[in-house]
Parts: sequence; structure tokens; C-alpha cells
Amino acid sequence: MKELELEFEGRGEVKGYHFKQVMKSDTAYMYEKTFEDLVNYEVFERRENLYFDCISYPNSPSFGMWAWDFKDIDKAIAKFNEL
Repeated sequence: MKELELEFEGRGEVKGYHFKQVMKSDTAYMYEKTFEDLVNYEVFERRENLYFDCISYPNSPSFGMWAWDFKDIDKAIAKFNEL
């Protein structure tokens, strides 16, 4: 199964953003998302896409369902630990 990249540049609706994996577990991921001087943290459940044999990165409809965005790293870590 193909894992998510450790670092990548956003495309499409997130073009201009830089993503860097900061935490990973068997059930969740946390990425630091930067755009110029703005820093946010995306936390999401590990979802395996068996059709493409890879881990899925969430898109905008996923947020609030199995993915969350935080400005505060402590809140992001707390959510990551919940998952």
C-alpha cells in the first residue's frame, strides 16, 4: 500500500500551500499546512483506498467528518491522540 508523502506542494484547491507530515500513527496523520506566514494543522483518520492501493488524503468535503483543521497545535495534537 502506497503511503502518503512526507512533504508536498498543494495542487488544485490547495495550490500554493506546502504540506509537511509531523505525526503519524496506525490510525491517524497530522500535517503542517503553510501558506506564506500562515500555519495550520490538518489532522485526519487513516483511510485505505483499496481500489488504488494507497492511503487517501482528505479533500474539502471530508473536513468535519474524518478530517479536521486547526490553527492551534495543541488542539491538533489532542485530536490526533483521540484518533
